[in-house]
Amino acid sequence: MPLPKAKTKPKTDIGQFSMLIYGPSKFGKCLAGSSWLVDTVTKRIVTIKEVIEEKKTVYSLNHAGNIISVNFTNFAENPPEQLYLLKTQTGRHIEVTEEHPLLTENGWKRLKDLNVDEDRVCVVVDYCNVFGSTHTEDARLKVLAYLIADGNLNGTSITFTKHEDVVRDDFIASAEESGDICIEYADNTAVRVKKSSTKGRSNLKDYIIEQGLDNKLAKDKFIPNFVFGLEKAKLSLFLNRLFTCDGSAEAWGRISYSSTSIHMVEQVQHLLSRFGINCLVRDRYLNDKLYGAELLISQRDDVIKYCTEIGMFGEKNNRIQEILIKIQDKEAKHTQIR
Repeated sequence: MPLPKAKTKPKTDIGQFSMLIYGPSKFGKCLAGSSWLVDTVTKRIVTIKEVIEEKKTVYSLNHAGNIISVNFTNFAENPPEQLYLLKTQTGRHIEVTEEHPLLTENGWKRLKDLNVDEDRVCVVVDYCNVFGSTHTEDARLKVLAYLIADGNLNGTSITFTKHEDVVRDDFIASAEESGDICIEYADNTAVRVKKSSTKGRSNLKDYIIEQGLDNKLAKDKFIPNFVFGLEKAKLSLFLNRLFTCDGSAEAWGRISYSSTSIHMVEQVQHLLSRFGINCLVRDRYLNDKLYGAELLISQRDDVIKYCTEIGMFGEKNNRIQEILIKIQDKEAKHTQIR
């Protein structure tokens, strides 16, 4: 199928582009087996390897740039040493062969023909309204987000550390819905989840083990795959509590999220794309060593979407409301001047 010949309005913002994979049949279009795709049925993340093994239906882009559902047909396997890592200024990355064609502002180019810091490639930034149907209790989602962000998951018991009373109380209420007992430390900075009198360990400990997060250090934490298949309202709640702990809202209107787990920051970037929120990810360094990653939401429309559809809880929610008011005041002032 030929590419469209009609010209479209030029785009100067890399955040407006989507990535297309195009080229001659069976020639050089190779990706790493670990590359992420979205299952059209569950809306969860699957790898190319899983798609091949389980014959899954996944989302792809057609030549017009529309997200469509496609069926697995066939594959060819090449040695992994033929793959190269391509990383964009927005923090997205992909492993492809040197012959792999990528769409640039100047048409299709093979990876080996790209010029670093000169060529711009199109990337997928918007899986808008791709939500699943998984329904999980609010209490479980809040506790999971809190523990991924500020939980100590080592040992036989679980500890959640937070100085803000309203957030700590929210965690306690959510944890106790599972039938567990929470004990606050004397300095009111942390909560320990205690096992019930009839079990060897707490219900939350069992839940953390079930999700594969038991004994994970901060740099190794991740978002369980079931979260990607949540209903929109449930996913919004999960992200709300995650940002409440590890996110920030700056007075001038930028939203950020950081973690020592680079993989988790990339997961959050993808989840935000489900809401049509574009953001970039940049590496964080400590003493000249890679320490983690930071996600930034800075464009006006993306900030508004985040504030209205996700937000934060507790004191940080006050900052979210202040940002919205400032944006509204600025727009009203601009209208009056015009």
